[in-house]
Amino acid sequence: MKNTPYKIIMSRGDDIQIDTDELQDVLKAISTKSPAIIRNGIFNPSFYVSIIKDTKREYSFFEDIKYEDNKQELKLIGVPKLRSMFDDTVLKLKTK
Repeated sequence: MKNTPYKIIMSRGDDIQIDTDELQDVLKAISTKSPAIIRNGIFNPSFYVSIIKDTKREYSFFEDIKYEDNKQELKLIGVPKLRSMFDDTVLKLKTK
């Protein structure tokens, strides 16, 4: 599945970056009004304003491609997924 980057616009002015596979969890958290664990932290739906496609992250990734031959293949794969901020911590959270 192609990874499309999204960002959650928060009311405090912070943006939270998410990937395609996290979008479903975020939408569920919004509908149930409960927090969701995502790669960039814990999402609290109380402060969210909107979810939009993160074109800046997508364009900056494709701008870094140096060889034209790889560009088509990388577009099919999409932007690389975010790294989880919980990977190198002693805090172990249950994830899918």
